[in-house]
Amino acid sequence: MKLSLSKKLLLLAIDDNKGTMISDQTHVHYGLAGAILLEMALMEKIRIVDSRLELIASGITKDPVMNQVIDLIKKSEKRRKIKYWVAKIGQKGDKLKKEVLKSLIHDGILRKEESRILWIIPYNKYPTINAKPENLVRKELHEIVLHNKIPDQEHLMLLSLVRACKLIKEVFSRKEEYKIAKQKIKELTSDSQIGKVVDETIQGVQAAIMIAVMTSTIAATTVTTS
Repeated sequence: MKLSLSKKLLLLAIDDNKGTMISDQTHVHYGLAGAILLEMALMEKIRIVDSRLELIASGITKDPVMNQVIDLIKKSEKRRKIKYWVAKIGQKGDKLKKEVLKSLIHDGILRKEESRILWIIPYNKYPTINAKPENLVRKELHEIVLHNKIPDQEHLMLLSLVRACKLIKEVFSRKEEYKIAKQKIKELTSDSQIGKVVDETIQGVQAAIMIAVMTSTIAATTVTTS
């Protein structure tokens, strides 16, 4: 089963048994935005021209999430930097996440469970019912990072997203593995190893996360001190 980058990233960000997010929603939402843009780069639907994102193929795809992003870019009156698009798409992250989850349920990888906090507040959980696809993704990343298998462009993209979304410890949970993985992923995802679209997209993800975290911190501080 061929999984998109957004599906792979979301599977890594969900606790298999609990069905809840390991990473906070800010990292997940902007990480998904980056994953969708990188997938579009892989499919040669976008490119960077003079530091601006250019849509070069706007046809409908089999991925409804990507189609929403394509429509969003098409409606823009001018070409914009990738950082702008990461932030713009990330603001719709909750809706896009639900679409990706829906697709993973359709694929038979996750199931949806309704639960409640303190028996009152409803929320959904998405435990894994078929671990094989995610286990394969983890195996491939372990072979690259811990056993020096040569990565392709898609694996470098996923490793970049794992790093940006602070999921390295989730993928490489053993203490000795984590120390090696943290340094190795940093080396593999340096701008000398990856293309301009990947580099600028990941920078956009990191910048959007930083701004969102700073904004929420300032808001919380204001409420506390007012």
